[in-house]
This record gives sequence, C-alpha cells and structure tokens, in this order.
Amino acid sequence: MSVGLGMVAHNEMGGLIQDRSMLISVSYEPDEAEALGILEALSWVKQLGFVNVVSETDAQGIFTALRKGG
Repeated sequence: MSVGLGMVAHNEMGGLIQDRSMLISVSYEPDEAEALGILEALSWVKQLGFVNVVSETDAQGIFTALRKGG
C-alpha cells in the first residue's frame, strides 16, 4: 500500500515558505501512517532550521495521543 504525505511550512501571516510531498510504500494502519507523516514533517522542519513550530493534523487519535504525551 502507498501513502501520500503532504507538508506545508508557512509563516505567522499564512504565507507559504515551502511545501513538500512524498509517496511512501507502507503496511501501517491509518493512525500509524498519520503518526509517520507527523514524524516526517517534524524531521523536515528541523532540517529547515525552524524552532517554533505548530503542527496541524486531522487525525483525532494522533492529536489526542500527542496531547497526552504518548
């Protein structure tokens, strides 16, 4: 199975800084794929040198797990 990941970096005014997309072959459950997407996005922004980052997701289970710290 393939999963498409899309990431967008924008400034505090909403202006586009950079975007990225990738297609990866995985055999994960949907929540695991969402978590992998967040990990990829955070790795990407770290490479870009960003320090103050807001992550957005539409995966409620992943959001809840991150808020609880695990």
